[in-house]
Amino acid sequence: MDEPRACLYDFVNRQKQGEIPDHIIDFSTEKLILVYDLGGGTLDVSLHSVNFNNPDDPLINIEDIAISRYTDIGGDNFDEKLTDVVFERYLDEYNLKLGDYSNLEIEYAKTTLFYFAESFKRMITNDALRREEMFEKYEPEEVIQSLMAGYLLDQNPLSMELSLQEYKQIMSDFLASDIKYPLKSNINDRLGEKNLISPILDVLNKAFKKKNMIIKPDIILLSGGMTKLPMVRERLANFFGMEPQTIPDPDKAVSRGASIYHYYLHQEYRPTAILAEPIYMIGRDHKTRKKKLIELVPAGTTLPYNQEFTFKSEGKQKAIDIPLCRTDENHRLSTTRFKLSKQYPPNTLVQAKVYVNLLKVLEVEAWIKDNPLEKTTISIDINGKTEEKSQKVLSAEKSTKQRIEEKRQKVKKKEKTSLDVLHIQLKKFFNSIPSTGRPNYTVLTENDILKAKNIDSVIKSLLKIQRKTHHKIREKILLLLGDIVSNTRVQMNFPNSILNVLHNMIRYVKMIRNLSNPNPKEINLAVRYAIETIGKSKTIDLQREVIDSLIDWVDEPIFRKIRNAILISMGKLPPDNEILKFLVGFISKPQQKHTLIPSLWALGKQGSRDLTNPILIDYLGNIHEIILKMMKESEDFEIIQYIAYAMLEICKLNPEHPENCFSDEIRKSVILEMGYKVIDLEKPFKNKRFNHLDRRLKDWGRFLNTKKWVNLSIQAFKGLEITGEEMELLDEFRKR
Repeated sequence: MDEPRACLYDFVNRQKQGEIPDHIIDFSTEKLILVYDLGGGTLDVSLHSVNFNNPDDPLINIEDIAISRYTDIGGDNFDEKLTDVVFERYLDEYNLKLGDYSNLEIEYAKTTLFYFAESFKRMITNDALRREEMFEKYEPEEVIQSLMAGYLLDQNPLSMELSLQEYKQIMSDFLASDIKYPLKSNINDRLGEKNLISPILDVLNKAFKKKNMIIKPDIILLSGGMTKLPMVRERLANFFGMEPQTIPDPDKAVSRGASIYHYYLHQEYRPTAILAEPIYMIGRDHKTRKKKLIELVPAGTTLPYNQEFTFKSEGKQKAIDIPLCRTDENHRLSTTRFKLSKQYPPNTLVQAKVYVNLLKVLEVEAWIKDNPLEKTTISIDINGKTEEKSQKVLSAEKSTKQRIEEKRQKVKKKEKTSLDVLHIQLKKFFNSIPSTGRPNYTVLTENDILKAKNIDSVIKSLLKIQRKTHHKIREKILLLLGDIVSNTRVQMNFPNSILNVLHNMIRYVKMIRNLSNPNPKEINLAVRYAIETIGKSKTIDLQREVIDSLIDWVDEPIFRKIRNAILISMGKLPPDNEILKFLVGFISKPQQKHTLIPSLWALGKQGSRDLTNPILIDYLGNIHEIILKMMKESEDFEIIQYIAYAMLEICKLNPEHPENCFSDEIRKSVILEMGYKVIDLEKPFKNKRFNHLDRRLKDWGRFLNTKKWVNLSIQAFKGLEITGEEMELLDEFRKR
C-alpha cells in the first residue's frame, strides 16, 4: 500500500485506542482527512473520507476520494535550490568565473556543497523545533546556522551564515505564497506547477469533480521528514486556515499502519483504492485522421475497475497497435501489437476489455469481435513494465508451480547486479572526459564500477590508466579510487587492493613533489584527491609509511595550498601518537585560519575520548593549555567553534574509562575559562537591539552558534548526557 494511506490507518487506529484525544478529531461522524506526505524526493497528497460504522466497530471505513498525480518535489529540490544560490554567492564573494574551471571541478564543488546544504537544512530545522518545544518565542531572523563547506574551488573557503528568514526567502518559489484556497471559479488554476501547493489543488480539483463542491478537509495530517520545516507547516496553515497535525512518531507510522491494514484484511475487510491519473488509448479520428485520446479509465476511478470498449482497425493489416498512455500522449505506458492470423479489412470491429486491480496493475485484453478465440492480453504495472501474451486459441493458463518458478528466476536475475568490469570498458568510460568534461555513461557508471564483482582487477586497471593519461582523466580516477577504498565491502574483502591503492597514491604524490616544475593546477586537484584517498582508506597496514609521508608533506612549500587536505587526512587515519605529537606542535605555532581550522578538527578526531581505543591521556600533555591560550587570544567565531569542538573531544569525560581522561581539576579549569570566554564574546551585544539591516546582526548569529558549541563542550566536560539532537550535531561535525 502507499505510504500516506498507511499513515492514515495508524492515525485513526491510535485515535480509536485513545492515544489521540477526541477533541482533535472525532470519528463518530464522517470526517474528511487530507494526508500531506512530503519526503526527500516526492510529495504525496491524498484526500480520504473516514468513519466507523458504529462506536463499537473495530474496523475503520476509509474511502479514497482523490490522489494527486504531481509528486515530483521534495527535500532534494530544496537542497538543490540552496546549493545553487549559495554557490552563486560564493562565486561573487571571491570574484570567480566558471569559465576558469572544468566541468569536473564545478560538478565536484556543487556536489560537495549539496551535502552541506542538506546538513544546514536539518540543523536550522532542529534549532527551530527545539525553540518551539521549549515554548520559546522567536523571530525567523533570530534562528541562524553556519554553512561551511571547506575549499570548493582552489583555496577559497566557503563559510557563511543564513537565518531561517533568509532560507525561507530562497525557497519562496516552492512555497507559492500567492496561491489562495480555490473557489469554484478558479478550481482549475495553477495545476501542474512545481511547488508545495499545486498537488493540493490537483486533489481539490478531483474532489470537486467527484462531489460537485469545494471540499474543505476536517484535518490536515503531516507525514514525512520535510514537514518538520517551520516554513512548510506555516504555509499549509495559512493556505487551509487551520493548523495541520503531525502524525505521532512519523518514522514508525508507515510500518504500524501497514500492519494494521494487514490485520483488517484478515478480518474480511475489503479495501478500495483510486487511480491518481487517467489512462487513455491513443486513437485517430476517422474523419480528420488526427490523433485523439480515448479515455479508458478516468482519474479518481475507484479500484478494482473493469470496462469493455470497442474500436475500429485502420486499413488492411495483420497486426493492430494498441498504444496506451496516462494523463497525456507524452506519458506513454506501452504499445501492444495485436497480431492477427490473417489480414482483416479496414474498420474491422475490435472488442477490448480493460481491468485495473487494487495493486494498480492494468490488464488490457483485445480480440476481433467476430472471432473471440483470437486474443491478445497485455499487463502493465505502475512502473510501466509490460507482459504480453498472444494466442490463436485460448489455452490453459500456466500452472501455479510454473509461475512461482518464473518469479524466482526474475528475482535471481535482479539480485545478480554485480558484474565483471573489463579494462577496455574502463578506457572507453574515461576517454570522453578531456573533450566533454564527463565520462562516457553509455558504457558504464561510477556505480557499476563500485559494485563490480572483480573490484581487485578494476583497481589494477584504474591505477594502470591513471599513470599515463590526461590530467582530467587522472583527477576523475583519483576521485573514484577514494570512493572505492572508503567502501565497506572493499575494506572487508579486498585489503590487499587497498594497500595497492595506498602504495600508488604515495608514489604519485612523491613523484609530483620531485618534479622540477610541477603544474600548480595538478597539485590543487589531482594531488589533493590522492591525499584525500589516503585518508579515506582507514588502513593501519601502511600506517608508518603513510604517517611519515603526510607529516613530511605538510611543510613542503609546493603543497602549501593543499595543507588542509593533508591535515584532514591525518584526522581520518586511525589514532596514532606520532600524528598527535605533530598536531600539537603544529597548533602551538602561529597558523593561518585555513590551516588552523583543519588542524583543530584533526586534533579532535585523533585525541577523542570516544574512540574504541583512544590514545593514552598522558600523550596529550598540556594540549588543553595551548588551546585555551589560543582561545583567549582569538576573536574569530569560527576558530573558537573549532577550538570548542577539539576541546570537547579531548577533554570529554568517558565514564567507562575515567582513568584515560583529564583530571577533574583540569576539566574544571577548562570549564571556567570557556565560560569566561563566552561572557567576553557577549559583551559587545549586551543590551543591544539590531534592525534587520544592521551588519552586527550577523555577528550576533555567529556568537549564538559559537556559544552553542562552547556550552556543548562544557556539558561534555561535566560528564552530562548529550541529547540525541546534540549527538547528531556532533556526528555531523566529525564527518566534515
